Amino acid sequence: MSKSLDISEELYAVIESHRRDDEEVEATLRRLVAAARAKSDESDDSAATGPHPSEVAGIISSETAEKMRERIDGGAERDAEARRELRERLE
Repeated sequence: MSKSLDISEELYAVIESHRRDDEEVEATLRRLVAAARAKSDESDDSAATGPHPSEVAGIISSETAEKMRERIDGGAERDAEARRELRERLE
């Protein structure tokens, strides 16, 4: 029996980047999962999760990364401003 999965284009790109020429997507996924399990079994750090940064480098463009940084920084600034306003109201 087979199942269908909806995955993001970014994840599909990661899978495709690891796919060998003669390999179906399922075989690629099985190989990647097996490698991750083996790596996890060897690791003493059970909190380590996710792929190694070198495996996902280049998934997003520099422009997208910069926009993400700007939104994160903007959110931090908005949070700081909200805290200042709350402190002023409580004083």
